[in-house]
Amino acid sequence: MPLSPQRRRQLRAMDERKYPRKRCANCPRFFEQRVSNKRFCSDACRKEYFHYGAAFGPLKEKLEALVSQWLREHGVKLETRLQKLERDLADIRDPIAAEEKRNAR
Repeated sequence: MPLSPQRRRQLRAMDERKYPRKRCANCPRFFEQRVSNKRFCSDACRKEYFHYGAAFGPLKEKLEALVSQWLREHGVKLETRLQKLERDLADIRDPIAAEEKRNAR
């Protein structure tokens, strides 16, 4: 299947780039790299990074470990809450069947 003209232009533009898009070291924005060692999307981001340090400095390195630890601690609680919410939602959707279930217990 042939490519559309728009997609062909996009691919050609990607091929013409010398460096790939890169994520800014200070903020979550992507930017077009003009030189190989560029780390920031703008001069303001660069100044902010060196003045205050990275926006998520220590957290950025340990984020995956922190998230997995939090899920281990709270995962079971969340799962039981979700199950309870699903039961309540089913009760709201079909109140007659819910009443019959309560009376059967």
